[in-house]
Amino acid sequence: MSRPPLQRISMRPLHLVAVAAEGGPAGGPAAFHRLEQALVTLKGRRFYGVATPLKEGVAYHAAAEAADAHEASRLNLEPLKVQAGEWLQHKMFDWKGVAHTIGDTIDRIASTHTIDHGRPTLEFYRSERELRLLIPVITNHQKR
Repeated sequence: MSRPPLQRISMRPLHLVAVAAEGGPAGGPAAFHRLEQALVTLKGRRFYGVATPLKEGVAYHAAAEAADAHEASRLNLEPLKVQAGEWLQHKMFDWKGVAHTIGDTIDRIASTHTIDHGRPTLEFYRSERELRLLIPVITNHQKR
């Protein structure tokens, strides 16, 4: 089976409401459960896993696009803002069966591109079947 090609995309800033995962990405399922319990409705929401590299390990948040500017404080959730920019998008289908490969897939893509370490890597949960990995890249005009 061939891998889907990478696609370079531009994204607007994202304003998110989030729950920090204990233990990094391994704590993601529990963080998503807490996030879903806090939200009034899941209908029409876009959900993201937000992975921010640290000196040691990765900070991970389960997140959803904020419904309004005050939703995070109203629901006692953490507000997160992801800066706009260019990303490499890699689509994964039937991702639940291969979720254990997400980290290796990101590492493989990062090894061949100039990554913007000032922005997190995102997992956009497009549907129950489709996950889009979004790896931030530095554009030519960003290079110093």
